[in-house]
Amino acid sequence: MNVQTRAVALVHMDPTWRPADMEQREGRILRQGNQNPEVSIWNMLAEGSTDALVYQGLERKARMIAQVLTGTNTSRTVGDVDAALVQFGDMKALATGNPLVVEQVELKRQVDELEIRARSWTRRAARLATSRPVWQARIERLQPQLDNLRRFAAYGPQLGIGRWPITCLDQAVETAADADRILRSALHAIPRADVGRRPGSPPVQPRQIGTLGAWPVLALGDWSGVTFTIDATTYGLRFQLPVALEDLRDGDTRIWQRIINRPLRRLAAAIEACEDELRRLESDLAQADTDAGTAFPQQAQLDELRVRLAEVEDRLMPVTQAEPSADVPVAVAPLQR
Repeated sequence: MNVQTRAVALVHMDPTWRPADMEQREGRILRQGNQNPEVSIWNMLAEGSTDALVYQGLERKARMIAQVLTGTNTSRTVGDVDAALVQFGDMKALATGNPLVVEQVELKRQVDELEIRARSWTRRAARLATSRPVWQARIERLQPQLDNLRRFAAYGPQLGIGRWPITCLDQAVETAADADRILRSALHAIPRADVGRRPGSPPVQPRQIGTLGAWPVLALGDWSGVTFTIDATTYGLRFQLPVALEDLRDGDTRIWQRIINRPLRRLAAAIEACEDELRRLESDLAQADTDAGTAFPQQAQLDELRVRLAEVEDRLMPVTQAEPSADVPVAVAPLQR
């Protein structure tokens, strides 16, 4: 019969010398498959005995192990105050039988937690101070870009971007299909970036093959096809559309309609992304301005606890550990899990 599936209580008759051994003991009851929703763990302590020294060693070892596992020599968040450290500290305090030691452990725990929060607050303030000019510069770049996107989207008539005026090879056309016929008849005139270029010569420049509204449409070919570019540099925008060679030769491929749809399909998403980033940056900037120069909110409480902890430690300083007597009272400390 496997009693570990029905275990309800575990009793530590004495402390071990290693935190892992304590964890292994408790693993006999704190394990998957145990049918009890709650279990009890009891620690038997001899007041005034060497149990205090053993638990002090466990606390020190557990702290060192926690620092190694987190890769730091100090705790970085409140969650880093390990439960094992708290348990061993409590057992050490109880084993001494001195109420000042119990108070010292509790004060030390509170001071540690507040110091962790204070360090986190300081790091956050430093990060905000460093990031503020970066956010401001990013906002200054994004705002004109957003304005350009909105102006570009509002350029055409209300019937849609597809009704913008089109020219192809200096010829005004009524439809995108007419522009396709003109373009296919002059594909040989589109320059290629990978043909006829000598080492050290300047790069091949694209050719303007038409206009979409007020913006030039450029084309530059290579071995795989042609890349068309709507060059709306007056708004700081460029929309590119690569078209494969087989699609250029296929008479059913609607090249100009794809060129026209390129900005239409990307504008809405680009405007939304730009607006979202601006809102986030402005929110972060406002928070940075609010928190600038603000002291840690719990600094007064931390100072009071430090003063009290120093007083307790001063009172404990001259106290020496008494020799354990033959008649040693036993303290039982339950830990509910």
